[in-house]
Amino acid sequence: MSTNAPVKVLLQTTAGNITAELRTDKPITSGNFKKIVESGKYDNTPIYRVVAGFMIQGGRIKQEPPAIPDEIGKDNHNTPYSIAMAKTCEPNSATSEFFINVADNSKIIYPNGTSFDKTYTVFGKVTAGQDVVDAIAKEKVRNSPETGEKSYPVNPVAIVKASIVK
Repeated sequence: MSTNAPVKVLLQTTAGNITAELRTDKPITSGNFKKIVESGKYDNTPIYRVVAGFMIQGGRIKQEPPAIPDEIGKDNHNTPYSIAMAKTCEPNSATSEFFINVADNSKIIYPNGTSFDKTYTVFGKVTAGQDVVDAIAKEKVRNSPETGEKSYPVNPVAIVKASIVK
């Protein structure tokens, strides 16, 4: 098997399975995600943020790894079913949290003129289980106990196990 072959990850969730293929041209970000999957740290963690027509977010783990640099590039597009790293508003602040876009978020432009695509590194895409992503995105939500944003699933959804698949 070539070392440049894309890595596939299976996310077994309480809502069903999602398979993703990691990009080979985002080695830092894909490598960080793969390392966390292999360590088992995504197992039994929640999909804790659901915004219909926007994205679903998970990957909050204990003992977050150090922040990694952004890997934006010209072909960084937050399109439906792409997977990107979540981060703070600061550059190069992604650690373990990720989101799956459920809409074409590449068109989002912030008031300061920065685009969504120039902010969040896209490092993979969902290749199977798009229906599961869509179902999670339609979950009923309530206000988040942390932020107050109406995005916290009423019926918890969790990543039961994350693993590398051949």
